[in-house]
Amino acid sequence: MRLILILISMIFIPIFAKADYKKNYQDDTTNTYIKNIIREVNSRAALNDSIQSDNIVKINTNSFNETASFRIKLLRNKGIFLLAKYNFFLSEREVFRLNINNQDFVYYNLIDDKVIKGPTNSNNISAIGRIDCSYNDLLNAFSGAAFIDTSFIDSVSVVDSSANVTLKLFSGNSRTEYGISKNNFYVLSYSRYNNDVEYYRVHFKNLRKNRFCYYAGVVDIRVPKKSQFLKIINEDFLSGVKNINLEVVYPSDAKIIKWKN
Repeated sequence: MRLILILISMIFIPIFAKADYKKNYQDDTTNTYIKNIIREVNSRAALNDSIQSDNIVKINTNSFNETASFRIKLLRNKGIFLLAKYNFFLSEREVFRLNINNQDFVYYNLIDDKVIKGPTNSNNISAIGRIDCSYNDLLNAFSGAAFIDTSFIDSVSVVDSSANVTLKLFSGNSRTEYGISKNNFYVLSYSRYNNDVEYYRVHFKNLRKNRFCYYAGVVDIRVPKKSQFLKIINEDFLSGVKNINLEVVYPSDAKIIKWKN
């Protein structure tokens, strides 16, 4: 029913849908079309939960260039577990385990036998993951489907084409642009700008079906100003997995370091 209502709104609100001008997000009359799209996108992305996947992850920065195998376990409302393995002299070796949620994280480095604990913020994610992003960005990337965040929005605009919709969400001097497929209402890409300068970009490619949800076979993340690049290639992806354990297990004698901020 929701899909039918959205398609009807595309037909009967052509002037608003084709325009690219700002509207106050709280204006229910002018934003029915936009809010219906956001609701549909987020309801479908929410299906990507209770996930276990095996991935190839490539990270490239000015000072770091590595490819690793990742085992991902994800519960959207609880957190993410990562287990990373690198190839050493033709053999694969586990190098770290990470549990992260929207409050804090536990990172166990098996090479140095040390544990780092601290609050979840963009600085700590960058220090561990070698790429500047938020916790919600990690959820989007590793779940293979993006939510549209409406937490801090002043105004919105929309550009409608035959195949896709571009939503622009404004907050002060910042904006986020979402490219959305009208065929399945999944986010194909999103970018963030500050004073019209792009500082974060992600693309969801090779959309695949797994049980009752779609996910991106490939996720590309770029931070242009810092020349950071991360690619996630989903080789095996399962949704609706039961009894997922996100706990990081480490030896009792491992060195523990606590980051305050």
